[in-house]
Amino acid sequence: MSHIRRPLVTSSALLLTWVLTACGGGGGGSSGAAPVPASPQPSASSVTVDPPPASGVTDPLPPGSSVACSPGDAPSTRSAAFSYVNVVRSVLGLRQLTRLPAFDGTAQAHAQYVVANDSPGLQETTGLPCFTGIDLAQRLAGAGIVAVEVPGARSRSEMVFAYTTPADVEIQPWDLVNNTLNNLYGRVFLLDPRAEQVGLGFSAKPGGLQRAMVLDTALLSATAEATAETWVVWPRDGTAGLPARMAPSNMKPLDDGITEGYPVSLHATAPVQLSRFAMTTAADGAPVAATLLTSANDRNGILTQGEAALVPVAPLAANTTYRVELEGSAGTTPLHLSWSFTTAP
Repeated sequence: MSHIRRPLVTSSALLLTWVLTACGGGGGGSSGAAPVPASPQPSASSVTVDPPPASGVTDPLPPGSSVACSPGDAPSTRSAAFSYVNVVRSVLGLRQLTRLPAFDGTAQAHAQYVVANDSPGLQETTGLPCFTGIDLAQRLAGAGIVAVEVPGARSRSEMVFAYTTPADVEIQPWDLVNNTLNNLYGRVFLLDPRAEQVGLGFSAKPGGLQRAMVLDTALLSATAEATAETWVVWPRDGTAGLPARMAPSNMKPLDDGITEGYPVSLHATAPVQLSRFAMTTAADGAPVAATLLTSANDRNGILTQGEAALVPVAPLAANTTYRVELEGSAGTTPLHLSWSFTTAP
């Protein structure tokens, strides 16, 4: 697959919010796949992350608590975003997602709530237009979806893309997907190999100035158990035009005051053990100062036993090729990997 750059307008404002509940992991593939198209992150973007809730399940939605909501669907946008997510997963060797109508319903309802109330978070407030449930667990329960709690796996996940643009500018769904991959915590949502079903919602106010796209998923009883010990790494070998820094977030993987460089990550269905995970500049082998994050030291509690990331402690250099080396295992599968990627000019 050829590398495609789709520039984002810098005059737009992007807000990305997501929640990843419980623990989990996933992956599958080798380090030699073709690069996935990637777009540079907008210079004026911001990313907001909500931490996982303290408890996994809330009370069912009270009868009669739903509030009337004006329409705001965009089926073509939803389909385009779904297709691009599966392009990414296909290139990595991950199984394709399917759209579950019940998930589509919860995602679309929350997208309309976000736009109607200019409230780009994960929580909803009873009595406001388009209210269907206080949190994702409640909204899923209202749709008849029962998420299965599996040790070491995420039971339910939600991502919210809320953004504004000038009236004559449209940010494409694939740009939003690419920018999610540029943030470590957003990446684990899209590259979770346990995920099989997903729902997508999209809504916009008249004139299109305020928009929101929502993705929902959860482990169901029929798909809760992991299959083979599979894994993927990101970015893929040979990927070019990547940003020098991680898409910013209020839930930082590293300490406050540190500007994270572009992270590399491993995603596996089984617990990972690493003896080496390092990044160097390809030209001279100079080591890149970076922090190894696992479920044991991720201060936000997002990474699982099947995930690990190497996060540079400063932005990478522009137009530079970096080499990554990883030694370890995913379950009983030994990993001896090396690959490279190049930042944008």
